[in-house]
Amino acid sequence: GEPPSHLSIGVIGPVSSGKSTLCGRFILTYKGIDKKIEKQYRTQASHYGKSQEEWMSWILDQQRIERERGHSMENSIWGLNLDEESQMQAHLKSKDVKELRRFTIIDSPGGSHSEKRVHQACAFTDSAVVVLSAVPGEYEGCLDQFRQYAMAAMTAGIKSFVVAVNKMDHQRVLYSKERFDQIEKFVRNFFESRIRRRSGRSIAVVPVSAKTGCNVCSFKNHNSPMSWWNGDTLVAAVAALRGSPKRLGPESIKKPLRFIVLKSFRSYQSGTIAIGRVEAGQLRVGQNVVVSPGGMRGIVNSIQQHYKDEKTANPGDLVGVGLKGIAVRDLKCGFIMGLEEKNSPKTTVSFEAQILVTNQPYDIREGASHVMDIHGAHIPVRLQSIRARHKQKKGTKEIEDSYSNPKSLKPSERGEVTFKPLKPVCVETSDVYNHLGRFAIRSNGAIVSVGAVTSVKYESK
Repeated sequence: GEPPSHLSIGVIGPVSSGKSTLCGRFILTYKGIDKKIEKQYRTQASHYGKSQEEWMSWILDQQRIERERGHSMENSIWGLNLDEESQMQAHLKSKDVKELRRFTIIDSPGGSHSEKRVHQACAFTDSAVVVLSAVPGEYEGCLDQFRQYAMAAMTAGIKSFVVAVNKMDHQRVLYSKERFDQIEKFVRNFFESRIRRRSGRSIAVVPVSAKTGCNVCSFKNHNSPMSWWNGDTLVAAVAALRGSPKRLGPESIKKPLRFIVLKSFRSYQSGTIAIGRVEAGQLRVGQNVVVSPGGMRGIVNSIQQHYKDEKTANPGDLVGVGLKGIAVRDLKCGFIMGLEEKNSPKTTVSFEAQILVTNQPYDIREGASHVMDIHGAHIPVRLQSIRARHKQKKGTKEIEDSYSNPKSLKPSERGEVTFKPLKPVCVETSDVYNHLGRFAIRSNGAIVSVGAVTSVKYESK
């Protein structure tokens, strides 16, 4: 199908791969920042000893500690419009883009303890741009991080990826075709063995240089150092991305409202502002809403998207919502907002799920506590019981044996289990709200199992 007019994109990848600089290059090229602010950032960056190219990461890295260390520490959100002039500049084909595109970019950190931030960024976006460094040593040393972040994105329900092989301008790479081919082969094998591709679609892998802008936004020419590259520019690959039809289709708007909170703050003019994503239903100004867990009630005063006031917000929109009657301290990442009626979100007491233990050396035992990432929430849970264990034959999809009431699940085994949240959270079944019922279980930063919620027991009023 045709790509939608609006798409949210998560930019993920290992540390020091150039994610923020690449996002800054996008924003700078498509006039997403004022000239006065650009001049201010350039001047400030020179005082920190940054080069003329490194300042671009400051567009998204707003905190002082992020700028001093040179690494992102929080998720940053930015809206970007891809107009007709930009499409012509990138030589986008009419079959790729049929209407104006509005992007919402979430730039995530890539440090060793950033798994929570990466999962949150993926839970709020439709597609992902995975950024890898082509520099020898940096790429090989971050493969474990790449696998963990890519698995987090797939667990969150993302199936549409673009891989940007960055730093092709580095002195140890020098736009080498052999180096790019080596990375492309590994990346394609990794994704295509894990994602069911439809209609012959494949993962787009693009060589780029965020610092020089080579092959990022403008089309290559014969004088380009990457004249061997015959594929699309990065912006052309991003513009052709598609979200999940189940998540953004017409059926989503007919469901009861579900709005996931990403962050909140207090504005002098509008009061409490909640930034998040409309997962299902339609959000309108003047609606009476309830936030779970907690059951706080309020009224929607305003809706803003890309700094423009809107009357409504549809599934897939990342917006800022002005709320009356709800304090900032009562809103946390992972809270769910719905309408004040029968189908409002409720606090979860326990839930049943089907899980798959990943290929790692640890068992999952009954009674053990783990950390769970589910939509935007990051909570501790206890595995109350394992009702059944399914052992899978090697090389087939047939179930070999089924065991009732086992005490543990071994790697590569599937099971039916019951979890009890140890902190207040709101979850939904995956068959009704697919992306609100998908989760990952972590231990020591690594994903040990993934699963989907099948039934939920809610708190009685």
